[in-house]
Amino acid sequence: MNNHTPNRFLVAALQVEALKGCATEKTLRASLNKFPSGVDLMYEETLKRIDNQSEEESKIARLALLWVARAVRPLFLQELAEAVATIYHSGSFDIGEYERESIPEEDTIITVCCGLLVVDRLFKQVTLIRTCFSLVFLSITVHP
Repeated sequence: MNNHTPNRFLVAALQVEALKGCATEKTLRASLNKFPSGVDLMYEETLKRIDNQSEEESKIARLALLWVARAVRPLFLQELAEAVATIYHSGSFDIGEYERESIPEEDTIITVCCGLLVVDRLFKQVTLIRTCFSLVFLSITVHP
């Protein structure tokens, strides 16, 4: 196994996730022909798919990815759901407002993140698909 083998599996996993939205053979073939090569480009393509979801789904995904990327330890799925339900005001030092009715379903969080989050189903802990993604995600988030 060479150094690029793990990246190939990662790219394949992200591509399979992207193909889940294809309903016909025609759209499947068109999607296959458009896939970028390389991990970084596939990350960017996945983030575009996240942004093309509804505004609410995109917001949930971006918040979840940001929380997981910045966490000092793996978060439990319930912790992540509660963190996503906390509203912060940009540019303010005020403590966030927790809104219980804004807690998304756990499956929703995983689905809207388009394969970038991995859940340990035994312990219900969430991590990024790959730790180096946090650097890519944070650089894209901070410098769009």
